[in-house]
Formats: sequence, C-alpha cells, structure tokens
Amino acid sequence: SLPEKYKKIVSLISNLCVLVSMIFIAFGALQLMALTYTQKMPATGISSSFLYLAAVISSVSYFFIIIFSLMKDNKKPLDK
Repeated sequence: SLPEKYKKIVSLISNLCVLVSMIFIAFGALQLMALTYTQKMPATGISSSFLYLAAVISSVSYFFIIIFSLMKDNKKPLDK
C-alpha cells in the first residue's frame, strides 16, 4: 500500500482527470443539444436535444461532487 502522502497525490491526479473529462462531456453534450434542437422524436414529438440533457446534468453534477470531494480532502491533515 502507498504511504498517505502518495495516496493523496494519486487521488488528486485522478480527480483532476475526472474533472477534465466531465468538462469535455458537458461541452460535447451541449453541442449535440444545439445540433438536435430542431429535430423531433417520432413517437413523442419532443425535441431530440432532451436526450442529451441527461449527459449535461449528470456531468455537471459529478463535476461538483468531485469539487466538494477535493475540498473535503484538502481539509484533512496530511499524516506522515
């Protein structure tokens, strides 16, 4: 097992990678929403952009979950 110092560094790097991924997913989903806004789904008649709204909401939510997790982890003292 890694020492606490290295665990914290690895956790920080992985959380930063997740944050970057969530940003890309959110912006990609927003672009898809803009592209499909005028298209209607045949069965319901509502805009196809609502399908991509789930990706935007979940990626933004997960982004904030990771931010709060980073803030919580930053408050913990580093044991040697």
